[in-house]
Amino acid sequence: MQGGKPVTLDVNKTRFEERLTRIDKGRQWAPEGVVTRDMYAKRAARAKTVKAHNPLANILYPVGILMALLAGLISVLAARYAQFHLLSDSVADMSSDLLLAGEFAMASCVGMVLRMAIAVQGKDKLMAQTVGVWAGIVGLHNLVHLAPDLFTTLFSPGWVASVMASAPFQSILFRGVVFAM
Repeated sequence: MQGGKPVTLDVNKTRFEERLTRIDKGRQWAPEGVVTRDMYAKRAARAKTVKAHNPLANILYPVGILMALLAGLISVLAARYAQFHLLSDSVADMSSDLLLAGEFAMASCVGMVLRMAIAVQGKDKLMAQTVGVWAGIVGLHNLVHLAPDLFTTLFSPGWVASVMASAPFQSILFRGVVFAM
């Protein structure tokens, strides 16, 4: 001890301050986690830079939402098409709840394939696609009323007649119950 103080503390403090001086001058590598004055300056400079605004992104955002919504509607149409051609005899025996769950599952699977095909990403677009699936499930019969000839080509005249008889135009069909709009 010298003058009541341990020698090691003075030596360690001196070495530490020398090391900080070398780091500040750039002559010593700064390990990860050590924050220097230069790092503060770089962070401040990064915070001041603003990314350039892309006006095309503002235009394409609503288009992407509409594409996702349309993908949901198309996936319901594709699911009903597959269901008609693959399960046409067994569909008549199913309850409306089972049909609803099956259509939603099939349409969601088809919708995920469509999402990958058209490269739609984001939670907001997934929500728009889910809304499109539900809108297709409860309202596809309205499209049958608008274009019966097209649906006769895709399905059959008997299917079109049964869909048109099941619910009137401008209505919502949910779980076998018709809600007029």
